[in-house]
Amino acid sequence: MLWREQLALRLQARVSDDETPLRAQARAAAALECLVLAVEHWVNTDGVHPLDELIDEAFDAVTPLGPGAGSPGPQRRKPAV
Repeated sequence: MLWREQLALRLQARVSDDETPLRAQARAAAALECLVLAVEHWVNTDGVHPLDELIDEAFDAVTPLGPGAGSPGPQRRKPAV
C-alpha cells in the first residue's frame, strides 16, 4: 500500500465516525504534500530555516481549510440539477 493509503486508514480509524474514506484520503494527501513541500523548500534554501518550522508553516497554510475553522472560507455553489 502507498503511504497515503496507510495514513488515510489510520486517520479514518482515529477521527470521528463521520470521517469518510475520501475525507481521510484527502487529509492524508494534504499532510504528505505539506511534508514534501517543506523538505523541498528546506533543501532549496540550504536549511536556512529549521525544518520543523517549515513543516509547521506548511500545515498552517492548510489547517484553516478544515471544518470549524475561524472563517468559513469560500462558499461552494451547489451544482445545477
